[in-house]
Amino acid sequence: MNVPQVWLACPLPIRLAALFAAGLGAGGLANWAIYTLAFDRRAISPWLRAPGGAPPRGWLDRLPIAGWWRLRRERSIWGPAFWIRPLVLEIACGVGLVALYVWETIELGLHPAWLPPNAGVQLAASVHIQFAAHAALLLFLLVATFIDFDEKTIPDLVTVPGTVVGLLFAGSASASRLPDVLRTDRGITVAPLLIDDGSSIRWLAGPLGWWLAIAVVWAWCFALLDKTCTLRRGVVRGFRYLCVSAFRRKSWIAIGPIGLLVSGFVTWRWSAGGAGWHALCAALAGLAFGGAMVWGVRAVGKWALGLEAMGFGDVTLMAMIGVTLGWQSTVVVFFLAPFCAVPIAITQWLLTGRTHIAFGPYLSLAALVLIIAWDRLWTQGASLYFSNAWFVPLLVLVCELLMGLMLRAWRRFAERFLGMEYGGRMNAER
Repeated sequence: MNVPQVWLACPLPIRLAALFAAGLGAGGLANWAIYTLAFDRRAISPWLRAPGGAPPRGWLDRLPIAGWWRLRRERSIWGPAFWIRPLVLEIACGVGLVALYVWETIELGLHPAWLPPNAGVQLAASVHIQFAAHAALLLFLLVATFIDFDEKTIPDLVTVPGTVVGLLFAGSASASRLPDVLRTDRGITVAPLLIDDGSSIRWLAGPLGWWLAIAVVWAWCFALLDKTCTLRRGVVRGFRYLCVSAFRRKSWIAIGPIGLLVSGFVTWRWSAGGAGWHALCAALAGLAFGGAMVWGVRAVGKWALGLEAMGFGDVTLMAMIGVTLGWQSTVVVFFLAPFCAVPIAITQWLLTGRTHIAFGPYLSLAALVLIIAWDRLWTQGASLYFSNAWFVPLLVLVCELLMGLMLRAWRRFAERFLGMEYGGRMNAER
């Protein structure tokens, strides 16, 4: 997968202007998705039919930035300042896409400054492919963030397409993976960040690799099904109830074909082999580990406190992040998210007085921080702790178990000596 030479031959100002225009268009698409894919759908986007009592919308209303200025006439319907956020979002998308392009392709921000000139293979092509993959991921994260801000929920209609797009990028272009600096006997080289340092490549190419990849795909599909699980009457009856509820709610009608298409893509990539297959395996490992890590925290919190402190939308969001950035990055993102949440939570409390926060936006912000600071966070730091690929997952599992035990002990202490009550549901999401 090569970057078109026509694009690289264009002067830089023309490329930046084209990217700014594309960013404005992406911002308009994001605004449409935010108001259309939300549970509480609102006809705020100029691409939707005007609500009753408002004049029809014309093509001028659909122009970026200026269209929102014109739509101020609907203030009596949506509120006096409803148009400000989508207008600022479109400007931010235009400026942000240009800034991301300059950072990744011109300044080579993902790579160390001391990297030898001959360390990268087709560096111009790889950085452009990485830019495209990251821009697509950030667009999906932007939509998920604002829906989560508005409704405290993250729809599968956002995370499922984002996950599929990430898998397509990985399987079609191994260069879309984040770069990893390797020091070998031959010197310093740059290679895509895969599952580990390369020891798994042999067995991934065999039938076991295909079976594991297909298992991850269908485990993801099963998790997405709209279903209910209860063990109040035993495991066998609980399993029957789960299957019946999933069948009657008919979410499998949409999820089943997605699983078949992704399985077909996985099978095709496996039969072709090569770097694309290994990159796709890395993406599936990110899906499995990222989703399982957040699901584990969710399950531990439910067991320990009787509260769902993290919704299922956070699980699918982290799975989407893991597909593009890799399973190693999900660990860094998860531990960065609380630090990203503090300033925004304080601002929210000062402006609105609300103390309840949605965790999804801070996972998204942490993913952006990871991309921007990749060299410092990974090459100069976290990569040292991932030299043994199987040690970190084991450490995460132990930490989750210890967290559950500590929360369980706190719950018993608080209920017995402080008179506090735990239980119920909090921030339950799909």
